[in-house]
Amino acid sequence: MILATLVYDFVVAVAWLILRVFFREVRTRGKHLVPKYGPVIFVCAPHANQFIDPLMLMTAAPRRVGFLTAKKSMDRAFIGSVAKLLHSIPVSRPQDYTTKPKGKIYLPDSLSNPLLLKGVNTTFLKDLAPRTIITLPSGLGSSEVGSVISDTEVLLKVPFPATAIVSLTQPIMIDSVSSESRDLTKDSSNADVSDFGIAGFTATPHLDQSELFDQVISRLHEGRSVGIFPEGGSHDRSDLLPLKAGFCIMALSAMAKHYNDPIHGPLDVKIVPVSLNYFHPDKFRSRAVVEFGDPVKIDRELVNLYMMGGENKRKAIEVLLDAVFHRLKGLLVTAPDYDQLMFIQAARRLYRPLHIKFDFETTLELTRKFSAGYEKYKDHPMIIDLRKRVLEYNQMLHDYGIEDHQVKTISVGGYREAFLLVFRSFLLLLMFFVAFPGGILNSPIIYLCQKIAHQKAKEAKAGSTVKIAGKDVIGTWKVLSGLVLVPTFYAFYTSLYFISLPHTSSLLTRILKSLLILTIILPSIAILTIRTSEVGYAYFKSLRPLFLAIMTPAVATAPIRKARLDLQREINVAIEKLGPEFYGDEFSDQRIVSRQEAINGEGDGEAVLRGKRLDGFRWEVVGEKETDDGVFLFEEPDEDNEWEEDGGSGGRLKVGSAGIMQRRSRSRGRVGVVTNMALRRRQRSRNHSFEIEEADVDVAEGK
Repeated sequence: MILATLVYDFVVAVAWLILRVFFREVRTRGKHLVPKYGPVIFVCAPHANQFIDPLMLMTAAPRRVGFLTAKKSMDRAFIGSVAKLLHSIPVSRPQDYTTKPKGKIYLPDSLSNPLLLKGVNTTFLKDLAPRTIITLPSGLGSSEVGSVISDTEVLLKVPFPATAIVSLTQPIMIDSVSSESRDLTKDSSNADVSDFGIAGFTATPHLDQSELFDQVISRLHEGRSVGIFPEGGSHDRSDLLPLKAGFCIMALSAMAKHYNDPIHGPLDVKIVPVSLNYFHPDKFRSRAVVEFGDPVKIDRELVNLYMMGGENKRKAIEVLLDAVFHRLKGLLVTAPDYDQLMFIQAARRLYRPLHIKFDFETTLELTRKFSAGYEKYKDHPMIIDLRKRVLEYNQMLHDYGIEDHQVKTISVGGYREAFLLVFRSFLLLLMFFVAFPGGILNSPIIYLCQKIAHQKAKEAKAGSTVKIAGKDVIGTWKVLSGLVLVPTFYAFYTSLYFISLPHTSSLLTRILKSLLILTIILPSIAILTIRTSEVGYAYFKSLRPLFLAIMTPAVATAPIRKARLDLQREINVAIEKLGPEFYGDEFSDQRIVSRQEAINGEGDGEAVLRGKRLDGFRWEVVGEKETDDGVFLFEEPDEDNEWEEDGGSGGRLKVGSAGIMQRRSRSRGRVGVVTNMALRRRQRSRNHSFEIEEADVDVAEGK
């Protein structure tokens, strides 16, 4: 036990160092909310950065965390070794064992016997088994195998969805779906089966997870903590994937098993939601915020309901899953489309008075409040008009080639600004020469890391139905590649230095000098290059507004300054009118910018409009910290990804010419007995982005 603790702490220390190199800044919020003792399940989302996400939780959590790790990942040499040292629990995920059987499938008599599925050139006895999920291509739906009769006949547990039945009983091209529907009132049993069927279907086996549940329950009974990513695999989508119910079953099962423990008393499992928020998760030297939410306490009444079994058990799981989902959703900031993203960010910036600066934690909180308010009032006439004008203002910024925080600077030009422009240009040139040697030495590493990461992203996207561009694996593979390439190249550079040393020196002297190069000089050059590049980039971004302030007449920039002031006033009016309605009596306590500060902010805007300097104005170097956007879950997909499967939320994502993601609904199949309660649960699952998997419940019931 002591050895395991030492190994864990060592890995955490190494992970902390790695994350501080890859990220410019990592902030943690809400650590005081995590229970110091007792069983805890950390539920983390969104899972947007593959293997980096567990490292984030390990370094941020005030307790040691054991993870449920995909067996597929643990089979990898490096990841598996680290996971085993940390006593992770392997999870066999059904999707990792999905196959694409040969042949075509069809329904010979969809009217009188929709459960009988037949195949052409199929080997059902080899490829299928009871409880295997058959998923049709093109999002037509899925069904569960009840029994396998022969290589060409299967009985389903439930019928396929209506759209799938149409396709399974009409002529169809392989791997595509005809848009024409034939008359289902006609019997298809006498038709030529060579004209029917769908090829390219997949088979996902049912896996026995009882051992996994036993291990987790045992750890919780020992008062330890477990980390879970309930979305399943990592992804780069704009919102949460449906949450799996497994962690709810684990918590309820553990409390039910130790309901009346005569020695330790009833087990009290708490579920702590954890949001992982990234500023550009795939980019080197970006920022991240790890936030712990209020723990979800499980009432004993809910455990009693779970112990009753059947539909009561499912209801208990649903109630707990819904509670955790809403607690987790409250920690996140999401944007369903690019226009909304731009509106929320611009409105947040315009609302902030020019004389006030926010750290990015406060920026995150303000963005969250704007996002929640917009979601409720997006159809309000005032918000509709405001959104239109904000987007027009964004276009004005684009036309001027400046950012919002630079508007206050473009009408205050003079000799001071001219001197500052020359001075910063000189500093930028100096920084270039300082960073140049390190850039040359590290450029092969940077190139190879990016090359490997983007290749892995393509592979991940090709093997997944939920990824848009595979950006969730890019950060991970940059880190993993760097861990190999940096020592390799530095050792190569050191060997060249060692060879170049004159042999008149003693061997020990040459070895010590080489070790100094390897362990001190080369890492120091890399750090100096990184920091110089970051500061130099901030200086570079400040040159254009300085140039505009000197060369552009104040009258030419008056329209954009007036547009900003008008929008600032309208946003303040909207907040004063809708804020009390949204927050009620707590509006004053919820405010980040007080009413007086907002009024003072309008005064700042009027001063900027008249071309005056604000009190305390100085030409600061504004870097990424102030210009980063505070919405983390939205990623504009590549334009060539026009259609992608939405592997859990019941729809498909379409990318238009402007890169805006739009959802088109389609029918989905559901595995299990369809009841009125199940239908209601399914609808809520779509609305709230979670699902209760029938297979998970069956494991808890011992099936």
